[in-house]
Amino acid sequence: MEARNSDGGWGMRPGAESDVLMTCFATSALLTVVEADAEDCEGVIRDALAFLVAAQRPSGSFDPEGSSCGIRTAYSALCLQRAERCSLSVHAKAREDAVTWLEENPTAAIKEIELTIEIDPDRTRPHADYAFVFMTEAVVVRLLSESPDEQVRQGRLVREALEAMFRSMDPDGGFFGQRVFSWSTARATYALGAARDSFDRFPEAPRLPAPQQVGRELLLFGVLSLVAVFVLSALGVFGPLQAVVVTFLVLALLLAYGRLSEAGFVEVFKALWQGRGRDTA
Repeated sequence: MEARNSDGGWGMRPGAESDVLMTCFATSALLTVVEADAEDCEGVIRDALAFLVAAQRPSGSFDPEGSSCGIRTAYSALCLQRAERCSLSVHAKAREDAVTWLEENPTAAIKEIELTIEIDPDRTRPHADYAFVFMTEAVVVRLLSESPDEQVRQGRLVREALEAMFRSMDPDGGFFGQRVFSWSTARATYALGAARDSFDRFPEAPRLPAPQQVGRELLLFGVLSLVAVFVLSALGVFGPLQAVVVTFLVLALLLAYGRLSEAGFVEVFKALWQGRGRDTA
């Protein structure tokens, strides 16, 4: 607790500016202590919760709505929810708004995110920093499965998050994504245990076969094809519809190669289609 800042939050290292995610980590640890009746940390926890609520946006999210907004919002809501169970939180509305934001933004809510954690206070040596992959869907499953609202516990988002977890499961039973780690498997197991009371069986999504890895040549071909499409479009050789169709086919190849997530592919295509609609209006 000595590393805590005067605003009630914690930074990535002693002396650093308070950060929502780092404050969530510290608060979670303190809540575990309180739940075990081991030490009186109530005042510190209340200050930390006040810092988190002050960082909440009018939309219900926490921190700017960038790539890490989903994991920050999920962790903040989880801390608020745990504090409610310990009778330490008066911020039920903030937690409800955060859950609503997650439900309205399911892609961001369960998207894998990698953040760089600043370790070395000497910022001339950033090589000492640590890149951390967050298992966002596991946090969301735990948050929603422990919700006091039955509709939230069995809602669409928790099912989608569970399906995403099963897609990220290694055939040997470990988790997660690019690399399989013991810590991510432990977090996944914790989340699945929280969901047991709401589901007789987990809504497992059908597993798709792993994309065939055919080498860097296909990736290079896809990138060059996209460049050619844009050049030909600028020269007037391709019309808007032809450019969209060819781009769609090239992106499909990249998706099959495994370089784009399914959700990311859909977002790219939607952006292209909306851009075409503006051009032809």
